[in-house]
Amino acid sequence: MADVGRLAKELAASKISTERVEVDDDSAPTVAANSSEETALLKDLDGLLPEALKAVPDATKLMCLRGRKYNPARGAETLQALEDLKETLELSHPPPQLAIDIACGKVTNPGGVDEMGRSIIWLRMRFNNPKESSPQDVGRLIATVMLNALKNVETQRNGVVLINDLSGIGVKNLSPSTVKYIMGEVYCPRSSSRTRTRPFMVALTRSLTPDQVLPALPIRVHRILLVRPPWFITRSVSKCTISVPGAGMVELCSVQLSCSA
Repeated sequence: MADVGRLAKELAASKISTERVEVDDDSAPTVAANSSEETALLKDLDGLLPEALKAVPDATKLMCLRGRKYNPARGAETLQALEDLKETLELSHPPPQLAIDIACGKVTNPGGVDEMGRSIIWLRMRFNNPKESSPQDVGRLIATVMLNALKNVETQRNGVVLINDLSGIGVKNLSPSTVKYIMGEVYCPRSSSRTRTRPFMVALTRSLTPDQVLPALPIRVHRILLVRPPWFITRSVSKCTISVPGAGMVELCSVQLSCSA
């Protein structure tokens, strides 16, 4: 009980911010996939890229363009961040821990979608062991699962819903650093200014550290559902400082989930 109380206090004291996570609304994309308009916007994005990024496959550029609602400047910014992220997390040659984390099923993309075509990302952190999986390991897993989901064009265009199934979770499954890693302030430019970076300065001003991941992904999060949270999570969410762009993005639910996965 002492460990539960300590964790609750640590979580409650955390200043959690998701303001740099891309948040989706209920509006459908206004540009059709594979249309001439999309092709023209892709050309605009390509013109904003530094020379080193022009060789990135068009499929990846399109993923970033669609993930930022066809804004070429923001798509170019995200492409730079994504390529940096891949290098930082060694996604081309991941450590063995990634295979272990995938096999345990704590973060999965079961294949389901909501009524708008948004992919479901299912988190079951009761399978997490912080002694074996560091925050960076969890981030690598999340990036891998979400990039796999982004192979679907409609997911690129419509985003995802995160279902965090907290049934059966205990203190041994959590650490404040991992919680902040998933929900917190996960990406920052070198400058503390909140002014949007000019496109041609992207390569010079963006910087990733091992604890900054989610906003570097070209994905929009429509909603985060916390399902069957234990009392210490409910207490922490109600007391901690949470900065969320978009009312109702984070919801507490008491429904029971079932899945064959």
